[in-house]
Amino acid sequence: MKIVERIFFNEDTVEVSYGFTGSDKGTWFLEHCELMQFTGAFDSKIARIFEGDILDCVAKEEYNEYIGKFVCVFSDENSFVLQELSKFKQELYNGFPINWDGFKSKKIIGNIFQNPELLREDK
Repeated sequence: MKIVERIFFNEDTVEVSYGFTGSDKGTWFLEHCELMQFTGAFDSKIARIFEGDILDCVAKEEYNEYIGKFVCVFSDENSFVLQELSKFKQELYNGFPINWDGFKSKKIIGNIFQNPELLREDK
């Protein structure tokens, strides 16, 4: 895993320096990038959850109706929520708080930008 040292935004590019010295660099055109904000939350395997991530979630027994795919979105209440896939498609962004303790497990399986096929409900 590379450690990001610095991120520089120019007019049309983003430059990322890796490592402790920042000697490894990568440059991308912003038109080819989707910037995703870190939510401050983690999945069950301690992976960072970012806006746009798609998670496979299993609820605790008392909430067993909440199982399946959820999308991490920024809600109207100025917070990140996990939105059920069907409601995400309807653009209803009022799901469960990102750290809701009703889930037994949460696993990131992709994101809406790189894995749009995961948005299909038949998968």
